[in-house]
Amino acid sequence: MVVPKDLIRYLENFSQRPDLSPAINLLVEELKKRFPTLKGVVYYGSCFQEGKELEGLLDLYVLVENYHRTYKNPFLAAANYFLPPNVFYLEKKWKQQFVRSKYAVMALWQFEKAVSPRWFHSYFWGRFCQPVALVWWKDETSARRIIRAFAEAVVTFLLRTAPLAPPQGPLKELWLTGLAYSYRAELRPEAPERLERLWQKFAPHFAQISCLAAKALPFPLEIRETFYRTIISEKERKKAQTLWKIRIVQGKILSVLRLLKASFTFRGGVDYALWKIERHTGKRLEIPPFLRKHPSLALLLWGWKALLVRGVR
Repeated sequence: MVVPKDLIRYLENFSQRPDLSPAINLLVEELKKRFPTLKGVVYYGSCFQEGKELEGLLDLYVLVENYHRTYKNPFLAAANYFLPPNVFYLEKKWKQQFVRSKYAVMALWQFEKAVSPRWFHSYFWGRFCQPVALVWWKDETSARRIIRAFAEAVVTFLLRTAPLAPPQGPLKELWLTGLAYSYRAELRPEAPERLERLWQKFAPHFAQISCLAAKALPFPLEIRETFYRTIISEKERKKAQTLWKIRIVQGKILSVLRLLKASFTFRGGVDYALWKIERHTGKRLEIPPFLRKHPSLALLLWGWKALLVRGVR
């Protein structure tokens, strides 16, 4: 895919934030110690988007050179390769409180692939088309690769989701339609208010990246102020609907598998998985003491039912 250079330049100015917060820099310094092949650290998610760095669980992506040099445990390396990313917990004391985060580990080469049209599911390009910050990078080459990946995520997102929206209307509808489908394809049925807040805060940003990405799309996407118009055949629209039905089913299965894996990699993995299920589905699960001693069995028996049968719309 040819990614527009002006889109890359815009995202370079928007995303590169090495001095975002001293608290985040504290986490980055610890991650640099843990991962000698670290290429970059990305800050994303609701804490970044809403500016609540000391109030919640920060979301970080740790991009490394490869897996075999990152892990001594071959199981962790294989899990990261076949079902990326691996998720871990990190906290550091900052002044009189703790800064808490969950960080996802992924090889940069695989990250680049995952935000491109070569990756079917929206798990990665549905995240990184949104506002994110590159808070640390090893060198300029690493920074360029990561920023280009952000730009490719934007193009991929519009390519996969524009056929789902009406042919024309407010630009807000184009983006929120795509994001809603992306969330449905995971365990993330976000409330409409969350999407509304995201749009209200970053509307000019979304408009800018839409204009810059439009030239890379195989169909016309015209942006005029806060409105858009697309020319996409009915055949392509029906095809997109079918593909998203597959993504949604695939995403539910992957969500269960990732939660299962988190029970091994995340401190308090079962409690984290239960919190995740309750937060996104409204279903509170109680785990008997026996199953709590066997986290894999607990998540398979209880998580699968909640995620795939009762919990996820």
